[in-house]
Amino acid sequence: MSSTRGILLFTQIYFTKCPLTSTSFCLTDNFVAFALIRRIENNQDLLHIEFYDCDMKKIKRVRLGLSKTSCMIRTDGNNRFYVAMGQQSFYIVSPNGNKQTINLGKQASCLVVVNSRNIVLTKSRSDLELVTC
Repeated sequence: MSSTRGILLFTQIYFTKCPLTSTSFCLTDNFVAFALIRRIENNQDLLHIEFYDCDMKKIKRVRLGLSKTSCMIRTDGNNRFYVAMGQQSFYIVSPNGNKQTINLGKQASCLVVVNSRNIVLTKSRSDLELVTC
């Protein structure tokens, strides 16, 4: 089975069984990373990142914390994953479980990785913030 077909089949099966309020995913040559927001007790939403290999075997789950909005995950292709979740910070997460929090001047729920050092984040169309890592 091709990896693209495997990912599509996996997402159809997995996401129909889990009570998710938001999902985002991205791929590298070695990993698939899903940013998942699940509703937990007390009607709170918990954001975590799940890493899978190309055969869709789970490698690691990294808990990032409570989230009140949707999230977005992107990668620079070098196994560093960037997660924006509508707060005044974003995360850099790696498949081995390391995570780093980067504080921002403004809230951001969308991001684009320009290259391995520059990330552009925004919450609206008119307010962009460039972060150099």
